[in-house]
Amino acid sequence: MEEMVVPDPPGLEYALTVSLDLDHRFGAVRTAQMSSGFAYGFIGVAGGWFAGPRIRGAVLEGGGDWPTIRADGVAVFDAKYVLRAEDGTEIVLHNRGLRVDRELTVDGETFVPGVERAFREPEGVYFRTTPMFDVEAGPHDWLATRLFVGRGERTETGNLIHYYAVS
Repeated sequence: MEEMVVPDPPGLEYALTVSLDLDHRFGAVRTAQMSSGFAYGFIGVAGGWFAGPRIRGAVLEGGGDWPTIRADGVAVFDAKYVLRAEDGTEIVLHNRGLRVDRELTVDGETFVPGVERAFREPEGVYFRTTPMFDVEAGPHDWLATRLFVGRGERTETGNLIHYYAVS
């Protein structure tokens, strides 16, 4: 048998950072653990900003995240919200991902930073996303023709996610 040659991995190019302010006016919605073993949640997006080498603008109020919390404590995110670039272009961001903190259980997890634990992410938390962007033809349509990965962290007011284009 021939020795397998491992191909070079794809590269990553920094694209933008999105800072989300989460809507804590009514708290985060969260169900009990269901018979499926999952709990479900919702938290709205109150706004924010985004910036990168080729684009910058505001996160519009509205949209939100509908996470599924597995019995092992892993949060599976499914978020949708709208960005508005400085030139007025609107961009829909559909973000899916995982947040893994093995120290947390379903009952110990919180979607409101600072309520049950400090907002600063502990070491060992895995918070990664796979976003898809939808945008009209024009100067920002490169967002819809590339694959991206994101690395996230909680902040005092929400989430900060850094996105990288896969080359």
